[in-house]
Amino acid sequence: MVDIIIPAYNCSKTLPRTLGSIVAQTKSEKCIVTVVDDCSTEDLKPIIDSFKPYIKINYIKLEKNLKYPGLVRQVGLDNTIAPYVMFLDADDVLAPSAVQILNNEMLKKTYDLIVGFFYRQEEYGNLVIMGENDTTWLHGNIYRRSFLEGNNIRFPSGYNEDGAFNTQCYMLSSKIGMLNIPVYYWLYNKKSIRTK
Repeated sequence: MVDIIIPAYNCSKTLPRTLGSIVAQTKSEKCIVTVVDDCSTEDLKPIIDSFKPYIKINYIKLEKNLKYPGLVRQVGLDNTIAPYVMFLDADDVLAPSAVQILNNEMLKKTYDLIVGFFYRQEEYGNLVIMGENDTTWLHGNIYRRSFLEGNNIRFPSGYNEDGAFNTQCYMLSSKIGMLNIPVYYWLYNKKSIRTK
């Protein structure tokens, strides 16, 4: 099983598309989705409930705004238990076979994590493939939970938490796989923290 953790904040316009990409997975039954709502002013629960007939999905509504996506992801990590973990932003989507491809690779070898290639959408719609020189991001990666927990790898407070989290992984593991198939779409959103 794979935990897919989605930090969410006022994303009612994009979250259905994101969750739809999980429903469309060739191995959607392997996915357990956890949406961690960082005190949105929008009501995201009806969206979550509408997907319950199609995927295993949990909803955590935080009582205090944590501000930083890494801290919100950490809440998801601390409240899930599947042996493998992926992260998906609430305005992005997974390629249809992403979970199956990454899960199969993790089962073949004893990797601690696999870095997946991903597409990055530019402002006017062009897609750029991000690969082995773009390992800062969480996009398209899968992590072995026992490795993260055994090494106490956690998200820090602040921005660029992807880089800080992955740097810990790269420093503490010699068992890192590289998958040269794009499995994630980082979609352009002018309102996202990354774009701002």
